[in-house]
Amino acid sequence: MNMLLNSWVLAFLFSLFANGTSITKRHDKYIAHEFEDVQVSSLDKRSETVDFVDNMGRYKVNLKIGSAQEEVSVFLDTGSLRLIVPEVNSTCKDGKPCSSDISWNPFHSKTFKNSTIPAKSAFGPGITGFEVSDDVYFENGDKVVQFEFDLLNTMRYELGILGAGYSTHTNASYLLATKAAGLINHSAFSVFKGQGNDGTYLLGGVDKAKYEGDLFIFDSTGPMPAKKFTTSNGNVIPFDYPIIQDCGNPTMTLLNSVIQEIYEDIGADENGHVPCDHVLGGNKGMTITIGPIDIPLYYSDFFRKISSTTCASLIHKTDSAKYQFLGLPFFRNAFLAQNFDTKKIAIAPVKRTDESDMNVQSSILRMSLCNVTNLPSTNLPVIATLKSYDFETSFAERYADNALCLVASLLQFNLSQSKSHEMTWYNHEEFSNYKSGCDPLKNSILMFAFINKMNMLLNSLVLAILFSFFANGTSIKKRHDKFIAHDFEDVQATSLDKRSETNGFADYDGRFRVNLKIGSAKEGVPLFLDTGSLYLNVPGAGSTCSGGKPCSSDISWNPLHSTTFKNLSIPAQTGFGSLMAGSEVADDVYFDSGDKLSQFKFALLSNMTYEIGILGIGYNTRRDDTYVTATKAAGIINHAAFSVFKRQGNDGTFLLGGVDKAKYEGDLFIFESTGPMPTKKITTYSGKVIPLDYPITHDCGTPTMFLLDSVVQEIFKDIGADEKGYVPCDHVFGGNKNMTITIGPVNIPLFYSNFFHRVSGSTCISSIHSTNNPKHQMLGLPFFRNAYFAQNFDTKKIAIAPVKQTDESDIVDFWF
Repeated sequence: MNMLLNSWVLAFLFSLFANGTSITKRHDKYIAHEFEDVQVSSLDKRSETVDFVDNMGRYKVNLKIGSAQEEVSVFLDTGSLRLIVPEVNSTCKDGKPCSSDISWNPFHSKTFKNSTIPAKSAFGPGITGFEVSDDVYFENGDKVVQFEFDLLNTMRYELGILGAGYSTHTNASYLLATKAAGLINHSAFSVFKGQGNDGTYLLGGVDKAKYEGDLFIFDSTGPMPAKKFTTSNGNVIPFDYPIIQDCGNPTMTLLNSVIQEIYEDIGADENGHVPCDHVLGGNKGMTITIGPIDIPLYYSDFFRKISSTTCASLIHKTDSAKYQFLGLPFFRNAFLAQNFDTKKIAIAPVKRTDESDMNVQSSILRMSLCNVTNLPSTNLPVIATLKSYDFETSFAERYADNALCLVASLLQFNLSQSKSHEMTWYNHEEFSNYKSGCDPLKNSILMFAFINKMNMLLNSLVLAILFSFFANGTSIKKRHDKFIAHDFEDVQATSLDKRSETNGFADYDGRFRVNLKIGSAKEGVPLFLDTGSLYLNVPGAGSTCSGGKPCSSDISWNPLHSTTFKNLSIPAQTGFGSLMAGSEVADDVYFDSGDKLSQFKFALLSNMTYEIGILGIGYNTRRDDTYVTATKAAGIINHAAFSVFKRQGNDGTFLLGGVDKAKYEGDLFIFESTGPMPTKKITTYSGKVIPLDYPITHDCGTPTMFLLDSVVQEIFKDIGADEKGYVPCDHVFGGNKNMTITIGPVNIPLFYSNFFHRVSGSTCISSIHSTNNPKHQMLGLPFFRNAYFAQNFDTKKIAIAPVKQTDESDIVDFWF
């Protein structure tokens, strides 16, 4: 379900729970959700009479939660399991505050309960909050009592998600809880869409008037026994594997071999580019055969225009037969029913009729669906993959020096030796039988840093920007010759459009940005710099960026401009989950001096969730796709090592292969580590000492910090904040108020202004993230802005000191 952010199809499924219409029925216990297929491009344009929306190729439904029966809109997803809801004043897509109609205020409910357990979202980084419970109401006054869900303070999407996939957790599964409340007879649903702007999503019922012929019924909790595709030209493409149904996926994910046969049949090139008249107009499409059933899949649902005459495919490639999905192109033309109790699924071609004949499955919720077919010029990442079985084999490769094993139920991916946290947000039951022989607690710090370091990217509390061009070095006094100096400037900028061409390295929305020159044309592309991940991820020309918008030309890269480009034809293993999709490629990376990294491997993306690509420079020893190590292998620096420091004003330096001894106070504190730092204590502005008994990981990809909840609460108490971090702004702003963190013998200031932001005229809120796992703690930019930091991959050592504000420079080679 990882395409919530994309806007190629703005289809909408609206509904008020239990807002049932009169339907001929043969049993009483069901809830019917009517849906309407309308042209809606934003939540602001929806009609209040439309209650269930397929928004950007997703289904949207209204829930009434809490004693105040406050409504909140969420996406419906048969490919995930739990309800996740943004709290009022939380951060949604693009770092903007979640709007009032899609967020929920727990303080308005007298029955709300907070477990204080951190949310274990199946949607990976960018989603944080707590597991909570409250009553969920229907229009007739019925309710599901103390339904368990995740209340979020940070998320990447426009609204929350109602997971409706197969589950056995009664208290947290919408279907199971509705049955347990006696509102339906079976934990079951069916869904179908009419010809025009209507359709129905039924809980507990089957409408026998809404499908053609007999239902094909088979044992399954998700995968369907597909047999073949038949194109509009009559070409039969054998399909010998099960394929998963998922209404959270706006398109499809298929084997690359199958996709290439489809492309060949319609006259598309290997990248899916095709004349639009080959795929659009006249209901052109193909059919998929599942058992004895043929379901049409219209090309207009998964091709979009990229120019006046050229279209591009939105089908996503996979090399794993178990990693294939059918999304809304399937759901729009099929009648699908699923019974959790019997573990059966039934499908048939949908029948366009106003007749209705409800039969025995159970009670029914009525919702309305809107399915918009305008296709903006955006690529579409796979939605269905960022579920509990999301992370790809990249983790086995990219974090190979650690010992974690997780075998995914659907992907069967062995993630052994991955730098991961305990993967608690993978704890859905479909994973539980695949973890034997694995130790998910070993070497957990760096992977947790990766998973969580992005989730404040969209928060606009820190807009300081550090600029610098790669190898665009300034004149600096030095005592050795083999280093690369990247000057950066710390300026106030909120978009790439405001950057100056003289500034090459930016702290953009609390991230570091750097320009790379890639390919024979030496085409520049800006990227986020990230010490918490390992690899280079670059958006390709015409790709989709944050918010489902096309990536602008100044932040994407065109491989057609390079004569040395090589496509390795391997699905990209980005390290950032399935919201970032593309291919592994290789090309030369140039410096201004003319030096280059020959055939440097990286991921060229067609879809990504961020404003620009990411250059991971975390610890790694692979030479062909790790920037620091590859630069040493090319003979440009002596050691696979770097240092970074920021001065008082708007400039600073990121050095590859060098240490500037003039830029820190006293002696460096040097210790053996590839990430964690031996922290001792935090001393607050008032002088209170808070012991830190565990190492904390560094990560410049984190705009804020992750600390133990017990530590966070002590900080809040000291500054006069409540337990959620709300505090009068004059307690934290003004006068350089800060706390210090002690690492070994070194004290580094952490200014409150770096991790508090205003939510009203006089009230501020903390952006520190709480964790109950000491191995999940991280120090991000509040640390990097005030510390001199150096790391040597060769010796596995890190060195820190307080940064010194000076224009002097004394660059030497790494001696540790």
